[in-house]
Amino acid sequence: MASGCVEYFTCFEYRIPAKQLCVKNCNNDEMERLLRRRRLERVSDSYAKQAIIWFIELELLKRGKISDAALLGAVSDEFPIDGVEIYINNISILVAVKTFFTADCLLRH
Repeated sequence: MASGCVEYFTCFEYRIPAKQLCVKNCNNDEMERLLRRRRLERVSDSYAKQAIIWFIELELLKRGKISDAALLGAVSDEFPIDGVEIYINNISILVAVKTFFTADCLLRH
């Protein structure tokens, strides 16, 4: 990672056993800590990503979080889905939507 590069994500975490849905904003360092702590693995299949995004979007709508559902709706219209990472383990689904990044991040591409 280039020095000074900070990416920000809106994270949608669904806890499967409890059916809890949490929405929070985090930067790339917080995201890495969360992935390590929860031992989440990346989903690479584009069709699985699409289905998971639809599921989380419907859960958000069911809970009345319309603006958060609109963010997921906007990214789910793109195919292949860019700017969205999905991670899972046996008890959690994490959908991370890249919402902002600093100008230094442009230099690393």
